Amino acid sequence: MTEFPRNELEAALQQAAEDPVARPDFFNLLLDATIYVIGKTDAGLPAGEFRISGGDTLSLASFEFDDGQPFIPFSHLWTH
Repeated sequence: MTEFPRNELEAALQQAAEDPVARPDFFNLLLDATIYVIGKTDAGLPAGEFRISGGDTLSLASFEFDDGQPFIPFSHLWTH
């Protein structure tokens, strides 16, 4: 298994968790990333189309750990 962080976005997340000054850099990288989530939308997309636009409603799949902490599973596509 590969160690964390595996890429620039994960490294920025780790730094942002430790240093509030680093958070804008993390958010900028996150905004530029292609993110995959499990959920559903009201966008009325044709079968096989998964891209949403501004204004669409997206309901994300989520669950709670035993200690009550919320978790939303997602992944990103890293192209560098």
